[in-house]
Amino acid sequence: MTEHLSILVLAAAPGAMIGLLAMGLITVHRSSGVLYLAQPTVATAGGFLFVEFSQRIEPLAAVIVASALTGALSVLIRFIVMKPLQNAASLTKLVASIGVSEILAGVLLIRYGPTVYPAVPVLPQGSVELPFGIAAGIDRLLLLAIAVAVTGILWAVYRYTRFGLQTNAIAESPFFAGLFGLRSGRLATLNWLIAGVLAGFAGSILTSVNGISATQLTGLIIPILAAAVIGQMSSFPLAMIGAIGIAFLQAEASNQTSTPGAADLAPFVILLAVLMIQGDKSVMRNFTAPRLPALGSGRVRWVTAAIISGVVLASIYTWISPTLLHALLTNFAVAIILLSIVVITGFAGQLPLSNMVIAGFGAFCAANVAAKWAWPFPAALLLGVVVAGALSGLQAIPAMRLKPVNFAVVSLAFGVFMSSAVLLSTEGIAVPAPTVFGFDVGIIRHPENYAAFVFVILVLVMIAVTNLRRSRSGLRMITVRGNERVASSIGIKVYWTKAVAFVISGAVAGLGGVLMAYQAIWQSFEAFTPWGSAQLISWATVGGVALTPGPVLGSSLAPGSLGTLVGTAVYDDAAILAAVGGVLLILTLMVHPDGAANLVSQVRERVRRRRAPVALIAGTPRSESVEHQKAPLMRAEGDRHTGRTLHVSGISVNFGKVQALTDVSFHVRPGTIHGLIGSNGSGKTTLLDIISGFTKPSSGQIRLGDQPIDHMPAWRRARLGVGRSFQNGQLLSDFNVRENILITGVATGGWAVVDLVAPRTPKLGSTGLAVARKLELDEVLDARIDSLTHGRRQMVSIARALSAAPALVLLDEPAAGLDDTERQELRDLLRQLASELNIGILLVEHDVALVLEVCDIVTVLDGGCVIAEGPPSSIRESAAVRAAYLGEELAAAEARVEGVGGVSS
Repeated sequence: MTEHLSILVLAAAPGAMIGLLAMGLITVHRSSGVLYLAQPTVATAGGFLFVEFSQRIEPLAAVIVASALTGALSVLIRFIVMKPLQNAASLTKLVASIGVSEILAGVLLIRYGPTVYPAVPVLPQGSVELPFGIAAGIDRLLLLAIAVAVTGILWAVYRYTRFGLQTNAIAESPFFAGLFGLRSGRLATLNWLIAGVLAGFAGSILTSVNGISATQLTGLIIPILAAAVIGQMSSFPLAMIGAIGIAFLQAEASNQTSTPGAADLAPFVILLAVLMIQGDKSVMRNFTAPRLPALGSGRVRWVTAAIISGVVLASIYTWISPTLLHALLTNFAVAIILLSIVVITGFAGQLPLSNMVIAGFGAFCAANVAAKWAWPFPAALLLGVVVAGALSGLQAIPAMRLKPVNFAVVSLAFGVFMSSAVLLSTEGIAVPAPTVFGFDVGIIRHPENYAAFVFVILVLVMIAVTNLRRSRSGLRMITVRGNERVASSIGIKVYWTKAVAFVISGAVAGLGGVLMAYQAIWQSFEAFTPWGSAQLISWATVGGVALTPGPVLGSSLAPGSLGTLVGTAVYDDAAILAAVGGVLLILTLMVHPDGAANLVSQVRERVRRRRAPVALIAGTPRSESVEHQKAPLMRAEGDRHTGRTLHVSGISVNFGKVQALTDVSFHVRPGTIHGLIGSNGSGKTTLLDIISGFTKPSSGQIRLGDQPIDHMPAWRRARLGVGRSFQNGQLLSDFNVRENILITGVATGGWAVVDLVAPRTPKLGSTGLAVARKLELDEVLDARIDSLTHGRRQMVSIARALSAAPALVLLDEPAAGLDDTERQELRDLLRQLASELNIGILLVEHDVALVLEVCDIVTVLDGGCVIAEGPPSSIRESAAVRAAYLGEELAAAEARVEGVGGVSS
């Protein structure tokens, strides 16, 4: 007992400093929605400021000055970096914080180098006796007391002062806070100032106790994040308690076992557990919708690739010097690892901050089997690829439940744990020189052979990733990245798609990691760090995170690459590269988020447009549009979806104490249009979500034909014939019109491994083309979604739902934003679709007149209950409906119906 209490007393003071840093992170996130990964680096800057001033003034005064200047630095970062990105997505801000950290780390390394500066005591020394015979340092007790006092002050300020209440209001709802006139910019500045002062104070105190180096505090990011998550990104007392508890657990783990990684296991487990339990209600929210990076076309330019490859290979064997060759080798290997980021982030929309560690783990496995069991190089390489792919695939489990920004945090913690448990605990492994098919490609005797081998692998991986972009597997990933609900609604298994993306990404990272490690016979794994994983995102973003040429450009920012040669030639210090990389990252996010490779693509596209005939740019290729112009709008013979009735029986659902739906029942028969109307909040969209499989009812049953579907996931229901459109269309901006329609045909089929080698680029089938012609979309199939009118976008949404030939289509406000002419065209279209395709249409629409004109049966909801059901004529005469609508909207609907001569039936 005494031993554990002694450990707690020793851990409390450093834990309290971690708590202060966590509280600073909370203040930034509250006011700006930024998950600020640069907080430990800012604290490091504060520590060095303390070192500078402690040589001139008293140490205690140096702490005060360093804290104030660090606060000013934090405000400067907000104005220069974060304010221009205030409307960006949380993931973009997170990546920007990585850039800030790179800049600060680079500047500190340039100024101070890797030297560890000694501690400069600030508080009184000595010890006192506590109960149970525990000795405690006076300075540790004072630090704990100061931290508790600061926690109490911040709690009171944010709970009772006007400033604190306004900050809390912005944290709850930035939009509504703005409507009430709150000055979010001024509040954010004050919160960043507080965060900086806390970072400066914690950095100064930690420096006074342990000394300081330029990279010493970066490893604290996971305990800081874990403490902030324990505090639910809002509670200062909980964050402080969590920080002290984490410090205690880490100290206990270090005391009880020498197992590598034991001390890093506690914060990782805490982060994972808390965020997984929170799930979609997790505390780190996106303040705005994400802007997705631009995608390439997926076409391989064979002539260009052959010319460039020939020039590079010839140069390797002729004129390139050994120094330049080693730099190129780093570029090639890092570019392969960066291609793993293209797959998982560019295509699948996930942000793992662990890929460099996974690459190192692949290298670790390959080196071990080569050294201990004399595995040949190709077999060891294959093992490293497989193991890295499997390890990465495990990340799909939390990725399925967590939002991208929360998953990024968990993956970073995972990388820290794996790095300390495996990679950093290995001193080094001597491996035999590699041979491939009898050819010596060892780096010592034949560096040119190894460089050529790695380059060929890079080219092959680039081709494979490009193939993936246009394949069925790749289109599924891009759909999931764009909108997971849409992906599920058209039959895509979101979890499986993410898992495939993670496995491919990990395998590519493992391949690059093995090739990177084999640049030396004595392999150490110090380069495969958790912070290196964060830097991968930085390098990929600068190059172009969703473009296969991007990694080639971004790899020059890696240590030891061509960028290092240039940096040391210009400024005789490789540390300049980190600062330059951070600056380039932030400029890229501000000016051109799609990366440098996209600039080249834009120039090429402009040249192509100038040379191409106008007709080929604006419309559909004649071979498709003319050939299918008269394609009949009918089902394929023997379609299993045809003629099935939707049965909704006794559906009820509640959200906490709110009863959203109560005992709702109705039927939608083939060939009919069933309207669902009701006031706002009556449960219409909730009912569509229940039928689609996105919301689970409290009671009741849903059947399609004779088959119960209420226990099936959304993707399964879609494959059985339930089609769906969404409010505002929710089209996929990554795709053009053609791809938005054909995506329903790629929900199944296509093996990922085959797609990497021989992709089967999907085409728009006869049903999709016929639907496009019927909806007058055949002339805009190659148009971008953002170039369409609102009415055309609604038609694309309907076409996507119909292209899979469903038995039932759920249309959620398809007339929203349409003018009178477009509404009339929609009315005629719905009648034709229902009769020609023999499908049931469930129409949710606020335009009551349209519903009464076009529907065969109408169900009216009010307060989650069915108050009327029947043909439009009976709905117009219903007293209950008139009372629910106050007579006004229904009267207007009657006038419109009489004006067009009644209801079609």
